[in-house]
Formats: sequence, structure tokens, C-alpha cells
Amino acid sequence: MKGTILGLLIFFPISAHCRTLGQSDFSKTGQTLYGGSPGSGAGVPLFKNSTGVKIGINTTAAGYAALMQHRNGSKAFGTSSGSQTIYTKKVVKGVPERDPVTADGSSFAASDWSPHSGN
Repeated sequence: MKGTILGLLIFFPISAHCRTLGQSDFSKTGQTLYGGSPGSGAGVPLFKNSTGVKIGINTTAAGYAALMQHRNGSKAFGTSSGSQTIYTKKVVKGVPERDPVTADGSSFAASDWSPHSGN
């Protein structure tokens, strides 16, 4: 499961033109995230999240911040533009983590987020 979540987070750099999805929760699963060049009118499917996985994305023209969390998981995973770091945060199973409020790494600067150690 960790590999799947981390693998999906790698795709977020190409979604920089998606804008904010709004506060997400576990009921918004099984959805496809589309992206593309501004003004192109071409919606390119970037990925489809699995049942029970919430995504939260905040983007601007300057960057993005994104997180993913499984309903039965004990961690949320996040990353942002300009960073090669995957961050983790311990969460309560079934309680959605707040979506990023900024479109940069400051969303993961709080003391309860830490760089992912692979464990």
C-alpha cells in the first residue's frame, strides 16, 4: 500500500494546472483527476484514486501541494512542488486530514509532518 501511495504522489508534478479540488473526504474516491495545458481544452487523465483513498491538492501557477490518505491507514502522505521529499503525518484512521491550504511546501512545515523514512 505504501508503494502505491508513494507512486501516485510522484505523478502530482504534472497536475500543476488542476487547481484546488476543495476539501476532500473519503466519499470522493474512485474519481479521475484530469490535467492539461491551460487553454488547451484537452483533459488528460492523470490518475484515478482507489476506493477509500482521499486526495487533497492545492495548486497555483507557481506550484502545488498534495496529500493522500487511505481511510484505513494510520498515515497521510504529502509532497509539494520544488521538493523531492515525501512527508508523512500520523493520522486517526477514518478521519480525513485537512487538505493543503497553500500551494507550496509550507503546508508540510508543521511539526506533526516529517520527511518519510521509508518505514
